[in-house]
Amino acid sequence: MIGTRTLALMIASSLTLSICGCHRAKNELGDESAQEQRSDAILQPDDDAKTVIEKATKVVGDEAALAQWKCGIVKYKTKGNIVPGESGESLTEDTFQLPGHFKRVMRVEGGGKNLSIRFVINHGKGWMKKGDAAAEPMDNDFTERTEHPFAEYSRLPMIGGNDFQRIEPSGERIDGKEVIGIRVRHADLNSFDCYFARQTGLLLEFTNTVPGTNPDKASTLNSYLSDYKKVRGCMVPMRIERIREGKTMVDVTILDLEFAPKFDESLFVKP
Repeated sequence: MIGTRTLALMIASSLTLSICGCHRAKNELGDESAQEQRSDAILQPDDDAKTVIEKATKVVGDEAALAQWKCGIVKYKTKGNIVPGESGESLTEDTFQLPGHFKRVMRVEGGGKNLSIRFVINHGKGWMKKGDAAAEPMDNDFTERTEHPFAEYSRLPMIGGNDFQRIEPSGERIDGKEVIGIRVRHADLNSFDCYFARQTGLLLEFTNTVPGTNPDKASTLNSYLSDYKKVRGCMVPMRIERIREGKTMVDVTILDLEFAPKFDESLFVKP
């Protein structure tokens, strides 16, 4: 059986289907480059820290747009230590209707081998199937979640702090974009240094300290978000990279994302 922590790590930190009510939003897909052409930058040099946060929050979408992360299909390519094997990568498709239902089809390449893994979970009960082997029963509370883990990169959870301060960025630009830096302090969490693109207001990088490989010394975790696209009113970073001590922990490229109002429950049967 696979534990809750293992599955969560494989999702967050890593087909033709019969869909009921799924609407692809091709005409609403747009990237950040269109906004980069604006002559009027969203963030201004004299904006205080709270104003920067307020503007950045509005840019990613209102609550109705963000709430769409509870139901949909996301396809993505993953590298890093959430992928089984030292040098492999995975191609993954998640079908989610949360809380309650989750399905994953994962194809892993590494060591000259290809491995297919399927998970299906319905209200905490489900199956895991590796390759052609028989599906094994599993218990997992992952389906108690109310949205897909990738939602956190649109929701900007690190900005829910209680103290905001302007900081000078380490460089004037990130990926060629002028940035404004904000330090966010939490009462119960480590502080985050966040860097927003001045032109678009989008979050490009955030850093925080985490336990290091040496228990007596903390390390810095750098998270980079890029290739934003608007999907049905929600700005989504299609590339997510997290690097600690010079080592890539997570490298995700979202290939396709479709939100849906509801799926037919026949999608979540035993594999």
